Amino acid sequence: MPTTAVPIPAAPTEAEMKASPATPSRNSAPETRIKLNEAVVKALPVPETGNRVHYFPGAILQGKEAPRGFGVRVSAGGVKSFVLNYRIKLRERRYTIGQHPDWSVLDAVNEARGLRQRIDRGEDPLDERDAVAKETTLKAIAEDYLADQCGLARDANGKVVRDAKGNATFDASRSKIRSGKLRIRAFENWVFPTLGSKQIADIKRSDVSELLATIKDHPDGGPSIAHSVLAFISKLFNFYAVNGRNNAFQNPIARGMSPIKPKQRAGTRVLSDQEIRDVWAVLDKAERETIKDIPPCFARLVRTLLLTAVRRTEAARASWLEHEYLNRNDYQGDVLTIPAARMKGKQDHAVPLTPRVLALFGKRPLQQDVKNYLFVFSTDYGKTPFSGYSKAEDALDDEIAKLRKADGRDPMPPWQLSRDVRRTAKTLMQRADVRPDISERVLAHVIPGVEGTYDRYEYLPQKRDALEKLAALFDHILKTIEW
Repeated sequence: MPTTAVPIPAAPTEAEMKASPATPSRNSAPETRIKLNEAVVKALPVPETGNRVHYFPGAILQGKEAPRGFGVRVSAGGVKSFVLNYRIKLRERRYTIGQHPDWSVLDAVNEARGLRQRIDRGEDPLDERDAVAKETTLKAIAEDYLADQCGLARDANGKVVRDAKGNATFDASRSKIRSGKLRIRAFENWVFPTLGSKQIADIKRSDVSELLATIKDHPDGGPSIAHSVLAFISKLFNFYAVNGRNNAFQNPIARGMSPIKPKQRAGTRVLSDQEIRDVWAVLDKAERETIKDIPPCFARLVRTLLLTAVRRTEAARASWLEHEYLNRNDYQGDVLTIPAARMKGKQDHAVPLTPRVLALFGKRPLQQDVKNYLFVFSTDYGKTPFSGYSKAEDALDDEIAKLRKADGRDPMPPWQLSRDVRRTAKTLMQRADVRPDISERVLAHVIPGVEGTYDRYEYLPQKRDALEKLAALFDHILKTIEW
């Protein structure tokens, strides 16, 4: 493969050309024309320091004449590279064709002849190579990846379209992956500053290891963030390996590079009965009175997550258009069908709505108003879905801490709304004697193997029974908490 080409301050002078042992004199007869072949290149002397260029003007190899400016640069380390010096628009430039023996002498001469023809037509090969290089930097490939997989919006010139706050925008209709905003923040905050301008094919495993170590030790980073960044750039490298035009590219990511080992990544946090009562008490308070950063819709959302085991964003974007009443032989009742585009497993997920969950959804808008008040959990009467998770979760934790402190109890251990609530619901369903295969379907986990491939039944009656058992167990746990 060709090495990186760099401009030089000046082309070789006539004295330099004469100084090269490969350069013939002006009075050389045709029969004494300088030789150029593999043996000659191998025999070129290695300088003690720096580089030395040997020029071969007029040399003929297998009937092909080397063009003016063609030479071999030899470094003090013994590396020999074919080069072509040329002048264009009053600029002296040197184009590095490639290293020997990766390039044979004949291939290098043929390449140089083609380059010289382009130069004589007024083209500048170095400028064109630089333009191509810009298209294959890690940042450029990352933006291609985000546009293809996440719907990153770009204008006619290929520049990322940003909103008034400077944040990248996404076209949801073109998105194959839901976490586009999370991914571009990770790239812009951690990856682009150090690796963004590098050619993606030149990035080594050591570069990635150094990046992960920096993130792991950074005050705003940590092992978990480093693990997420590694996952994102691994996907990026895989994308380039499949869609790039570099057949020699090798993904520098190797197994075991993550700072978090698999056993550490597996979560175990499950809310205890008392913690459930504390969470419920604060949510109940948020619906009865104003608590900063905990709107009533968030309180209803968290309760819905506990009673349905749906993922946070999948529930938060629930719309009235996804809610319907089914009346068929095997099932009669309300159902929320989350489309595959919003599901992690890329399959539609039908959630039977128990009376408890229907009460949390609230009153459905009139049919003619549904499109104007679309979303179930919203702070603006259904116009947009709730999205202020971070502030709301922090405020919820603060209120729980106040409640426990007032009772003389220790603070509640850290927990995550996005994962620990689903794990708690799964555990409670087992406690309520729900079959494991049914609870897996309630959680919308993809069923592996032949069963998942051939069994396409929706299990709506069984899932409704599981969720009713879950609601009954919550009633038992909450006891005196009214809701």
